[in-house]
Amino acid sequence: MLFYAFCIAFLILGTVTVLYAQGWRFDVNTWSIKKVGGIFIKIYPRDASILLDGIPVQNASWLLQSGTFINNLFPKTYALTLRKEGFHPWTRRIAVTPSLVTEVSNAVLVPSLAREAVLMPSSTIPSLTLPPPNALTATSSGWSARAVNNARGSTSSITLTETEKSGSRASSSITLTFESPVHTLAWNSQGVLGILARNGALFRYNPAAQKQDKIADDVTHFSWNSDGNKIAALERRSLEIFDLENPANYYRFNVRGIGDAEQLIWYRDNTHLFIIYPHTTVFFDFDDANIENIIEVAPTNRVSYDENTNTLYFLEKASGALQALTFPR
Repeated sequence: MLFYAFCIAFLILGTVTVLYAQGWRFDVNTWSIKKVGGIFIKIYPRDASILLDGIPVQNASWLLQSGTFINNLFPKTYALTLRKEGFHPWTRRIAVTPSLVTEVSNAVLVPSLAREAVLMPSSTIPSLTLPPPNALTATSSGWSARAVNNARGSTSSITLTETEKSGSRASSSITLTFESPVHTLAWNSQGVLGILARNGALFRYNPAAQKQDKIADDVTHFSWNSDGNKIAALERRSLEIFDLENPANYYRFNVRGIGDAEQLIWYRDNTHLFIIYPHTTVFFDFDDANIENIIEVAPTNRVSYDENTNTLYFLEKASGALQALTFPR
């Protein structure tokens, strides 16, 4: 009998061990066995406090580990909260699914207080005179572009001139014709020209491949990211993010008041944007599908962002003093 008892105990223990290794756990709330999942979160600053449904979780981020893994979570939607003194709290609803890890790769806490800036990089000064004028000329490392709208305002031509040539080859010149006047030209870091027409049509043109394609309609402003592989577009009713290397990574947000926005500035991690309105500037996380973390970062539209120091500069309305809001790195 003892032998059979040991056999039964072995079978039960072995079955429990296998089920546990496969991610099955007993849920005392529903008295049922469920597969668990997890959340991996990467936080800036790293030492922020983590709460899951209001319960503190140990922050495992340190020098050799970039984030914190929270495991053994039953499938449901959790309220994930991040806090640190001197920063606005960060909250997001996270859905956990069985056997999968939900990743939050760039949770950025926004500083709550700006400091008076003594000086700032000279390259950031011009953009404090917002709103910027329409750019009908643009220069990249290898090309220059100039748009000329005809007197009737019905068509335009863009002349692209190669500014750097190799060997004895003559410089190339390309002329493009558009049925609508051009509003803005802007090159990206890969030598591709963004073209916004006054009718709201947004195009890109690659002079190396001599290829042009349309990206969007109803656009009022656009901005390339630093890598040149994403473009953010303000429309009259929405904000769109286009990944030009992977079109499946497309975002569209009906952000409140977005039709009044004037400009977009990319944050250094390429998953956040500064949205500039006539009287305020906000910080927006476009991985935040429920739009839970839009935070005002400056009570003005006279702002400039320095990616190298990860600092947003702005002019205080009352005194005109230069302020600096430095984000965690």
